[in-house]
Amino acid sequence: MSYDKNNIFAKILRSEIPCKKIYENEYILSFYDINPQKKVHAIVIPKGEYIDLDDFSSRASEKEISELIKGISFVAKKLGISLSDNG
Repeated sequence: MSYDKNNIFAKILRSEIPCKKIYENEYILSFYDINPQKKVHAIVIPKGEYIDLDDFSSRASEKEISELIKGISFVAKKLGISLSDNG
């Protein structure tokens, strides 16, 4: 399977589709889901061209992986949620 440059997240990263940003740096973008399933529903994505989490885990640099993890933690703290809040 190859990366689809026209997937919704790629379009958001290129600003072709607007989003309500929460946090952004060189490696990640975080934004609110447009169809939230909970009171707070944030999405954090890497900026690289990855198909899924398995692809990201196997091909991303240590810096990209570290920045994704730090970004998730930062966004959770900023929104006042625990990473264990899943239901």
